[in-house]
Amino acid sequence: MHGYREVILGATAMEYVQGRLANGLSLARGVLTAHDILAGSVRALIPLNAAKSTAERFKQGGLIRGPAAHDWYIGVVQEFLSNGREHLCVLENAMARSGDSGLDHFKSRVFVYGDEVYHVLDANEAAAQCIKLAILEAQSAWISLGFMIVAPPGSAQRTKRFSSSDLDWMAQSVKRIAVDAYDGEGWLIWERQVR
Repeated sequence: MHGYREVILGATAMEYVQGRLANGLSLARGVLTAHDILAGSVRALIPLNAAKSTAERFKQGGLIRGPAAHDWYIGVVQEFLSNGREHLCVLENAMARSGDSGLDHFKSRVFVYGDEVYHVLDANEAAAQCIKLAILEAQSAWISLGFMIVAPPGSAQRTKRFSSSDLDWMAQSVKRIAVDAYDGEGWLIWERQVR
């Protein structure tokens, strides 16, 4: 991205990711239980001239202008989904509830768990436009979380309802997590470290 660079952030970023997950829905809390977030790595997109210390002010806006960070996030998801048919991106929708009449109006695929709503993308929806739409539909004013998952064999969803065992395998299978930052103007991407 012209005028921006990707940086690897430290423990402060991982603690921020942990805090966001603690405020998420059931999948986020399952991921927090299943993974040692501090053992991963976190990256962000920041302006070329921004100091790395500035990039650690995750709750402040004004660091990133325009769509660069959102385009970067879309690219991260697109690359992930394109790497295999078993790759999924599951986005939490903190504002919607399973009984909402507006669920029929979403253009992205919607799944529910109890009262919670999730938007799901797979390799067939790896086009930037599909990803952008799902992110916009799932985004809320106070929290936005996305999970990039490699599904185990035989885990294909046959219904639009997640079971608790679905959330368990998804939480265990998370490879990357996208967390809103910079007052909704940017993203942090946590990645599980391979041992």
